[in-house]
Amino acid sequence: MQKNLSAKLINMNTNYILSVKSKVLDGRIFITGKVDTIEEKLKITKLGWEIKGARSVKNDLQIKDKFNFQQAAKDILITSQLRAAMIINKKIKSVNYNIDTYKKKIYVYGISQDEEERAEIINEAKQILDVEDVIASILLIEDLRVVKN
Repeated sequence: MQKNLSAKLINMNTNYILSVKSKVLDGRIFITGKVDTIEEKLKITKLGWEIKGARSVKNDLQIKDKFNFQQAAKDILITSQLRAAMIINKKIKSVNYNIDTYKKKIYVYGISQDEEERAEIINEAKQILDVEDVIASILLIEDLRVVKN
């Protein structure tokens, strides 16, 4: 998994050789370093989830963008509201998801138990005040199972 992830990162952008570090432990992927934009951070998170055998992705990449305190505070509030809604909602197993919010857009990554849980998460996210868009990259657990013939 480690070599596969490293190869895909380098294939995505050769600058990641120096700026992005990754570690895989028992299917858990940890990513650290610095990237230029939030879009890069989100693409790398998605790439981590696409690695076969990934159980979780912890993305601690820092953005080199100019810091806007007011926007960052709004994004943190939106993320916190969605996390709280997911914890309260008994139909959602909240530990299976990563949430990033940037400029009022919520990015949700993870693995859902079924289509109902996926729809429930998207619905909860869309109900939060000031959210402009919800981008969900949620895999179904049944899509990850290996089929034996």
